[in-house]
Amino acid sequence: MTEKASETNILLSLSVAIKNGRQAKGFSPDAFARLCKTDKAAISRIEAGKSNITLQTLNSLATVLGIPVAGLLLPERKTL
Repeated sequence: MTEKASETNILLSLSVAIKNGRQAKGFSPDAFARLCKTDKAAISRIEAGKSNITLQTLNSLATVLGIPVAGLLLPERKTL
């Protein structure tokens, strides 16, 4: 697997985990954006896997979702 393909897979996996978490909490994209102190367009880009987000943003998303950052990065694994 190339570096570019690996990066794309990570972004897509992260985007799915964030979108699933948001939907599980019942947040609309707009409400989720407000809680995360960002805008709806940013959430849309993140959930589409088109945004390479910062650790600070990742932490904010995870906090609002009530899950550890590792739960977003490794959604198929159980986290402590």
